[in-house]
Amino acid sequence: MFRRLLSDDWPRKLVAVIFAVACWLVVNQHISVERTFHDVPVRVTTPDGLALVTDMPAVWITVRGANQDVSALSPTDLYVEYYVGDDATDGTHIMALRAKHVPLERGVRVSEIKPSKIPLTLDSVIEKEVPVSNSHRHLFESVPDRMGLRTINIVPETVTVTGPSRHVNAIHVVQIDKPIRLDSNPPMNLEVDSLLRKYPNVSLSNTTVNLYFEFYNRTGTRVFQDLPVHVLPPVPKGLSASLVQAAITSLSIYGPRNVLDILTDESFRLFVDLGAISSPGTYERPVRIWITARDCYVDRITPVSLPLRVEFTE
Repeated sequence: MFRRLLSDDWPRKLVAVIFAVACWLVVNQHISVERTFHDVPVRVTTPDGLALVTDMPAVWITVRGANQDVSALSPTDLYVEYYVGDDATDGTHIMALRAKHVPLERGVRVSEIKPSKIPLTLDSVIEKEVPVSNSHRHLFESVPDRMGLRTINIVPETVTVTGPSRHVNAIHVVQIDKPIRLDSNPPMNLEVDSLLRKYPNVSLSNTTVNLYFEFYNRTGTRVFQDLPVHVLPPVPKGLSASLVQAAITSLSIYGPRNVLDILTDESFRLFVDLGAISSPGTYERPVRIWITARDCYVDRITPVSLPLRVEFTE
């Protein structure tokens, strides 16, 4: 009987089934549904002369509409767009979010925003001329000890910093992005272009500066003449020792210039010793030097040795 029921007038019955399914699909697409989107960004537009200085939190938005329209929405389609009025002033304000602040396609409406009120802080936009730092600590990773910096030319010497007053007023000097690395033997004259450091929430009128450095040699030599030389005791018993020439012709000292400038003849002790000598005679002995100044070294000595006469004592 069931087979007979299906076989009787089956084309009309099939059309009825298809029509019922189509009606269900149409009705289902137009059923009103709700959907909540999380982490929807809030975009704030401020009038000229004011800047937003607080980070805007994301919000939750619940929308309602036809199933087909709501299902077609992507999380990236939603955002809150809030314009701060031209009469706004510095300070903290409460931003009331409403459905009109959420651009949506027709057929979909906002039913809820959480949170619906968000504090925002505005600050006046100002400009200030700020010098580019010429501090050695900011400009170089290190400078060889033997070198000193004679001149620094920075072009431009100042840059204009623009941004919220609280951020601009906190910047007193602008630094280059990365300190310059010098090799062990840099040129005496050096010219480089350097990026300036990026500072949050502000803009700079220049992103690069030209740096020109002139170095000088911190170290040098100084020559001392006719310095006395002494025989270093002890002298073996029964012998006497004396120098045939009791002074050197010249002594060249290498070291920092600021130390060389204050050296005197009393800064050195020059001597010869007998070593293993134990019998009379004339011996060529090297001149040894003791230097009291720090970081100074013998560059050249003339002569490098002196004749030492050793005799029996009476």
